[in-house]
Amino acid sequence: MIERCILMTTDPGDLVVDPTCGSGTTAYVAEHWGRRWISIDTSRVALALARTRLMSARFPYYLLTDSPSGRKKQAELTGVSIPPGAPPTQRDMHRGFVYRTVPHVTLKSIANNPDIREGMTREQINLAIRKHSDTETLYDQPYEDKGVVRLTGPFTVESLSPHRELPPVEGIEPSTPTAARLDPGNYLQTIFANLLKAGVKGTTKDQRIAFTRLDTYPGQYVQAEGETTTGQCVRVSVGPELGTVGDEWVKKAGLEAIKGSRCGLLLICAFSFEAGVHEQAGELGKEIQFGKLRILPVRMNPDMAMFGDQTGQELLKKTGAANLFSVFGEPDLKIEPAADGKLAVTVRGVDVFDPTTGEVRSGGTDDIACWFIDTDYNGESFFVRHAYFLYGGKDTKEGPYEKLKKALRAEVDEGEWSKLYRATSQPFPRPKSGKIAVKVINHFGDEVLKVYAVAAVPKNPPSQYRVERGKAKFYIQLLLRTWKKPLSREMLERGLVLMLNGDIRRAILNPSSTPAKRGKRPGTTPQFVRGMDTLLGEMLDDGQLKRGPEDGFFALGEPDASFDAAPPSDFEAVRETAETMKVIQKDKQRATDAEFASELNGKAYDFIS
Repeated sequence: MIERCILMTTDPGDLVVDPTCGSGTTAYVAEHWGRRWISIDTSRVALALARTRLMSARFPYYLLTDSPSGRKKQAELTGVSIPPGAPPTQRDMHRGFVYRTVPHVTLKSIANNPDIREGMTREQINLAIRKHSDTETLYDQPYEDKGVVRLTGPFTVESLSPHRELPPVEGIEPSTPTAARLDPGNYLQTIFANLLKAGVKGTTKDQRIAFTRLDTYPGQYVQAEGETTTGQCVRVSVGPELGTVGDEWVKKAGLEAIKGSRCGLLLICAFSFEAGVHEQAGELGKEIQFGKLRILPVRMNPDMAMFGDQTGQELLKKTGAANLFSVFGEPDLKIEPAADGKLAVTVRGVDVFDPTTGEVRSGGTDDIACWFIDTDYNGESFFVRHAYFLYGGKDTKEGPYEKLKKALRAEVDEGEWSKLYRATSQPFPRPKSGKIAVKVINHFGDEVLKVYAVAAVPKNPPSQYRVERGKAKFYIQLLLRTWKKPLSREMLERGLVLMLNGDIRRAILNPSSTPAKRGKRPGTTPQFVRGMDTLLGEMLDDGQLKRGPEDGFFALGEPDASFDAAPPSDFEAVRETAETMKVIQKDKQRATDAEFASELNGKAYDFIS
């Protein structure tokens, strides 16, 4: 039905708007027949289904009238050759497709046919009729190029968030409908009534926060206090009706919730959250450990915003209570250094709050449908520069894009295709803005955005920086050579700080013995961490290091890999290291002093030669 309506009322290139997206059928049909489209919905589930359906779709490629192949086909059908001075084609969609036509024969056209004469044969009469009869264009049967596979064209998924909260409008009388809608008491009353009735939905059916009571609380950021069916005390903070909840709101609500209460859980309910709110909530929860407060961002269904008029209230009564308040766990991400000073992001799963136990459990990638990276986030708009799909933990043969891959056949590069379905991103350069953003989306369309600050590598490092970096590489190699086993990054960092400070003996005896004074522990400054990221990335790329059997461990690379030469002034440090290792090896009775000293001194000479 939708297909027939679009074909009867629009032409190729026209715009089709569907305010009720659903599963995306209108957008799918419009894309199929070369129409532009806009599809709108308030449900994140509907948008997620439509997005997946369009991205995995395959369409026939129709011949355009304003194209070389289209002109050639029309010349074949009409018998009129293309004139030599014809203007070049522009592939204008509005010129339409090359359609099939059928003759439209009427008695009037036969009676007025000038070529029909007495004594003609049946074949001659049929030719004369076809020559002078009208034709009908079959707009649902354009000619197709079987040799071309067409996919969905570029499209964007946009939302109204982040909203800007407007100041109160002065001069509005309380009797006007606008004032009634902006009444905070009416807004909060509706939210609390539905929250008490529906509870908060987790990621699975058995995960739900149900309330036995929910009372009003006289706070600025905390508006309600209640108790769950498990007996846990909960406080609730409700965000603005026409705005978003940001980091400042989360911090103030957390500080207010902890005062004069033994509540262990704070629910922050909002229609939309700014980027980084989940990360801010996690950090704040760790800071207020004396109160054991856990902060949980809860996303409210947009249907909740319709309570302001009578029609909205009736619709809200009919809305299922299952998805009015939902929680999407925080993604567990890891940023690692890659070759050439680049970075790579790994998504390890989703950390989900389990209301039945009150703990945060780490899940796998089963709940993740796709995840995107903006490798140079400007803080205002998220631009997808890397896109990856996980199928919710399923094998790629079970994913929605497998049929598309089969349709493309030889056009698909297996290596490039496999890069799309992975939990670790391709290496990318450090951002100029100093920030990257990662967006994770589940199968219900819920999404969460995390922002990370990443410092850029200096374009022209000073000569002193290059000297210290070469010395650091030499010390890292020396640590791994002497210990003859993979070492964790933490041990390498601590040992490197000690060696750079001249305490070679202590670094070799116990690289993890660096004093842990709060705020002054070596190796914990952001500059040092960024330097280690670059250093380890370069050494992995050059083959000087390789990853150990456990996550976060490093070992020496291939034997024939190039090693950085130590400055001549460090030779005494190498000799001191050799003497120290003699004592260690003697204690462990692995070799005689002379044998090991000779072996290690030989390696030291190899290093600095």
